[in-house]
Amino acid sequence: MPFCPNCGKQVGAEENFCSNCGSRLRELTTTGERPAGAPLPQPSPKPGKRVALKVAGILSVVLLGLLVVGAVMRPSTTTPPPTTPPPTTPPPPIPKTVTATIRIESNTWWFGSIGGDGNSRSVDGYGDREFEVTGSIIMAVVQKQTDYGYLRVSILVRGIIMASQETTAAYGLVTVSWP
Repeated sequence: MPFCPNCGKQVGAEENFCSNCGSRLRELTTTGERPAGAPLPQPSPKPGKRVALKVAGILSVVLLGLLVVGAVMRPSTTTPPPTTPPPTTPPPPIPKTVTATIRIESNTWWFGSIGGDGNSRSVDGYGDREFEVTGSIIMAVVQKQTDYGYLRVSILVRGIIMASQETTAAYGLVTVSWP
């Protein structure tokens, strides 16, 4: 029975091509041995093995790339020296309750809400007015009722302005609180 000169597989005498490697069958012997001087057949990998080798090679390259990226992106293991925060001075104590004056200065009509510690009342008027409020948190929310003029709202404690805001916007709103 003849052999394929390319891969050495035994082939039929009437075949023109090797069923294993697809080579043309030119040098065939009928004795079942290779012709004298014919090179030893080199087994070629089967098609399935070729695909497996390619996949393994691609996976190796991807894995190596991931290792390189991981090494570059790895967070630094050194820790910065501890820092001591700068000393801070404590804020002055807030009195439990204080009596404040809410001063509203305006040249137009206004309305709003004023109060301290959650106790509020509605106010409205024209021009300048002052109101006494007691609490640890003082607030005022006042809005102009016109599209002209100005509105200034201030919180005073013992005659000293602690907070003040103003607006000249049409129907402008002022919100002031202290502390």
